[in-house]
Amino acid sequence: MIKTLADTLGARVQVTDRDGKVIEDAGGSVELPRCAHDRADALREAAPDTLDITAHGLHVRLLALGSCRPRPVLLLARERPFTPGEMLALPSAAGLCALIHRLTEAAEQRRHRVRSEITLRQSVFQMLMTSQTSSARRTAHNLYPGVLDRPFVRVSLLTCGTDHRETVSQGIEQELGRPVLCVHCPAISHQLIVITPAADDQEAQDTCLEGALERVIARTPARCAGVSRARQTQDAAAAYSEAVQAHLAADRSRTRSRVWHYSGPAEVAECLGSGAHRWAADLLQPLGRIPANTAGDWRGTAQVALFFTATQSSEILGLHRNTVTNHLDRLGEALHLDLGDARGQAVLSTALQIRARYAATDPARRAPRTVSLESLLQAEPAREWARSFLAPLSEQPALRGLLATWVANGQNADRTAAAAGCHPKTVRRRLRSAEETLRRVLFSEQGASGLHDTIMALRIVGELPELPDPVAPMPFCS
Repeated sequence: MIKTLADTLGARVQVTDRDGKVIEDAGGSVELPRCAHDRADALREAAPDTLDITAHGLHVRLLALGSCRPRPVLLLARERPFTPGEMLALPSAAGLCALIHRLTEAAEQRRHRVRSEITLRQSVFQMLMTSQTSSARRTAHNLYPGVLDRPFVRVSLLTCGTDHRETVSQGIEQELGRPVLCVHCPAISHQLIVITPAADDQEAQDTCLEGALERVIARTPARCAGVSRARQTQDAAAAYSEAVQAHLAADRSRTRSRVWHYSGPAEVAECLGSGAHRWAADLLQPLGRIPANTAGDWRGTAQVALFFTATQSSEILGLHRNTVTNHLDRLGEALHLDLGDARGQAVLSTALQIRARYAATDPARRAPRTVSLESLLQAEPAREWARSFLAPLSEQPALRGLLATWVANGQNADRTAAAAGCHPKTVRRRLRSAEETLRRVLFSEQGASGLHDTIMALRIVGELPELPDPVAPMPFCS
């Protein structure tokens, strides 16, 4: 419209916003004099609504847009005077400019509100991932009442285009008709995280949620979805991990179903005996000797970094990548664990899962004395879990052996290939096959959230050496 106005009048035309910044500019090479902008500043804040000035051989007409001060201003300048007919028509043009500007401002306010809500939802997700459940509930309550009020949640993970995530979010909210928290994954731009309240952990599947996801996927750019079991709200990080595993199955499925529910075995933390809580409490005890804020920062960083790569973790936490690495290094030093090694990460991950599971229980009441991780892993419930976990590989012993070799060689394909006597590309291809067979993410842009339980299972069946355990009772020496 401004260009048409400039071409019709043969004038230089500008629009300045409420702050005096030029937001539209069209017309010839005529340069608006400085005094025109000075008078526009005065017009923006006070009467009159129009003003005519002559300066440097130019005829300049200023028209305030709207009545809400400070006002945008329309500036027109040319060498010949404006005709009476043009002067009569310009207020109508200014009124149309004011209307368009108000619509543009309203659209920008909507975009700003959407961006703010997206950021808020990501903050709630970050709090849930770092077990700040109370803070997450308080933050979410104003915009999404009731979404985290129940003791259990279910996490779904959808793949959709980066620019379509808000459209898919709105579709899910409309389909469900109940509280739901849709989070733009801050680490992976084409993924959407959906958090819904669940009745209890005995509810195997949420058919209402599944139907809603199927319908949304059918009519929007969303491609597939993975859904976790119902988990305690303070254990949302584990629910997210389950959603990742289910999403992997949905993404690589050759069937027509595009929504997969997590159906794998429980985490090893759910299968350990009564001494597990005491062991986890003893492992994490050094954090009690560190200022609470510092210990909380380290633990929160670890809970995210165990699921994502370092770069993704820094994006989720809003920290520099070096800060994430520093937190992990210092946490590892405090706990006497090498968190640069996946085996040390697996031990810490298991301890944090146990801590979340028994959050309200006094560890001293769970076991009379410290036990070792090895004794917990060799108990029959853990053995049964490992057999169930590795059952999909029962007919592929070579693939199971390759997994153990890969873990022992620090997840390095070249070293694994040298140890296994094959090409690195063969190692990667077989690892992808293991991912599909186990339905666990072992290495990908999503991180390696399925690796920790895989390490535990391989240790239980004896295909890996003992895992690091800083709190294992020392053998008695006479």
